[in-house]
Amino acid sequence: MRWCIATVCGSHRERQLKRPIVTPSLLGGLLILSHVAGAAPTGDGETDALINRLTRPPSQVPLPPLPLDPLLALVTAANLHSVTLGYSVDHGPAIRRSGIPKAFAGRVAQLLQAIIECRVATTIHTRRDCAAKVNDAAAGVINTKTPAFGDINAWPVLYIDGNASRDTYVHDYTVLIDTGGDDIYDNNAGGNLQDIKNGPPGSAAQNIGPAIGCEQVQGNFPAPTASAHDCIASPQVVFIDKSDGIATSNDIYGLFKSPRTTDHNPPATGARKVDGDCTLDKLVRRIVLQGSGFEGNGLLIDVGGNDKYRGKTAAQGSGHIGGVGILRDLGGGADRYHTIRNSQGFSLVGAFGLLDDDGGNDKYTTYMPAPKDPNVPFQADGSGGVVDDTGVCDNLPRMVQGAALLGGFGVLVDNNGQDLYMGAPADTQPFMPGILFFHSSQGFGCDGGVGSLTDNGGDVDRYREGPEGRVDGAQLTEPQTACFAAPGLGTFQDDGP
Repeated sequence: MRWCIATVCGSHRERQLKRPIVTPSLLGGLLILSHVAGAAPTGDGETDALINRLTRPPSQVPLPPLPLDPLLALVTAANLHSVTLGYSVDHGPAIRRSGIPKAFAGRVAQLLQAIIECRVATTIHTRRDCAAKVNDAAAGVINTKTPAFGDINAWPVLYIDGNASRDTYVHDYTVLIDTGGDDIYDNNAGGNLQDIKNGPPGSAAQNIGPAIGCEQVQGNFPAPTASAHDCIASPQVVFIDKSDGIATSNDIYGLFKSPRTTDHNPPATGARKVDGDCTLDKLVRRIVLQGSGFEGNGLLIDVGGNDKYRGKTAAQGSGHIGGVGILRDLGGGADRYHTIRNSQGFSLVGAFGLLDDDGGNDKYTTYMPAPKDPNVPFQADGSGGVVDDTGVCDNLPRMVQGAALLGGFGVLVDNNGQDLYMGAPADTQPFMPGILFFHSSQGFGCDGGVGSLTDNGGDVDRYREGPEGRVDGAQLTEPQTACFAAPGLGTFQDDGP
């Protein structure tokens, strides 16, 4: 996986980015677009239709009839998906003894069935179609009210909190549904890089203990088993946190911990550099969290509450290497999004990333772990930041809040509230010898990417540390030509006073 990004400079790049790359006609069309409600138009009809479908309220999604035997359908889907992850386990007893109501079981079964169909989605076009269908199926789960029932733990496929308790989640699942309570998610939290080695007591996991997952790009593998890897790139993962309307649901996604100082799972080629080689500061260890997809899809929908999202890189509605990442926060809470870089509605290498927040006074911010030695040069050991995709320390802030690089679309939509955006200024990154990427934030695209930030609601918003022109009430369409491989485009729309 070390060379998965570098290859975009060769023949793989033309193949991977054939459809999403910015063309002169697309640039021309975007230059004359006017302000509209919802997300700013991307200039690509299919993408605009996808965004509209993904961001409609769950109550507006038409639902199919329930399965004739909802419990049987749920058990069958859970067992089938478990086999695809390398675990032949009968989850029927755990599901049936929970007392899950049939209507709710049927909607969860339909969600799992939609996820199973995503295994054949291997292109960005089919992954986007899969993401839309799964998002619709998730609406069925959200719309179905249910009385309390026993928890279901069918690791690594499914966990359902049936009684709205306060929970701390430390294991990875393909589907996790929480029905309320103030919860802590110290797991993949809707990211598709899934740890299927470390599981809970009583499971069939190779190791019993909390999930570790992928802390850098080197270490994930798109396969049904991961005995030699940190995690797998699952085709689709879904987390839903839905309030029962009674208990509070103020959730925390991601925990700050001291950086790892040694490689916990060194490959045959030798130990990898770890974040502790770069910094002593506490950070979120894992990548691809909170509705993010790397060579696959991730979906996180949180309904209600004042939530805190804490990420590292490729988090919070991020799509990476042809993946689709979607984070939807619904219910109008005052939410906090905090990450290092490449997050908050971000796309890299022909992908699609969306962060959709429907209201509340929100804060979108970043952090950067300090250097161990402030005198060492950029990308040297001890220079701060975290390990990047090439395996070196990287402390360059970049690409947040509606940003896209190397094809694809990165979109952030906030529909109401007095919001604060702390972005990243324009800068360049010496990625590898001969490759110099141009970065920015807050509605920015380069090298075939289209990045978009839209803030609706007419409220007073604040923009800090981003590129020029990001102010309350501004509407910008900015072609980018100073890119490494191809032009890009950014759009910024704020309908404030």
